[in-house]
Amino acid sequence: MRKTDVVEKWLSRFVLTLAVVLMCFLCFFVWRLSMLAYRIEQSVSTMAADVKQMTTTGARLAGQVDELASRLADIEDSTSRLVYSEELTDFLASVVSLPETWSGGEARIEGQAAAEIAHLFACIGQPDLKYEYSGKHRSAAWVHLKLYNKYRLYRAGVASAEDFIEKVATKTVAGNEYYVIQEDGEKTPLGDWLLKTLREYRTSQYTGESDTAPESPAEAKTHSAAANDP
Repeated sequence: MRKTDVVEKWLSRFVLTLAVVLMCFLCFFVWRLSMLAYRIEQSVSTMAADVKQMTTTGARLAGQVDELASRLADIEDSTSRLVYSEELTDFLASVVSLPETWSGGEARIEGQAAAEIAHLFACIGQPDLKYEYSGKHRSAAWVHLKLYNKYRLYRAGVASAEDFIEKVATKTVAGNEYYVIQEDGEKTPLGDWLLKTLREYRTSQYTGESDTAPESPAEAKTHSAAANDP
């Protein structure tokens, strides 16, 4: 056998072996791809099942939330009817008229100033009003009682309706301003709102016996001092 024939024979065997190895590698590569695709398919199926379960759970939770919201609305309606009942309004009015002996010997406010302060308390306790202070929302009944307790503490320094507004109903002890939120949603500093309410009340009390509305105690004191000044 010639040398060239031997070389060609071994070369053919090498090429055949290389082709077999390449085919094996391709088969292995295809198998790995199929396994990877199978795992991806399994993962996608699992995720789809999880998403379906989450969707079902979410729908069930949404239904429960709607039910809770409905129940909460019913509770709020019931609470509103309780808080804004006529009996509570009468109670708040009676609180303002408690005996002065509870004030610990402090000066008794009588006459025009007492009537004006009582009227301001009645306005503060109106059921269609809401209040905000120190970042919290409060009902009219809550603020009415809170300001009344504060008024009892500051009574010695309150000689007029203006004093009440300035020292009791404008800011909290911490210096945070009270706000009144009316039925139409308008938010106003309580002190400004009460001053306007006081002016309207004094105007409504004007009987026409003089050309001007009744003076406040503070204004009367100022005018009296000016008249006596030589």
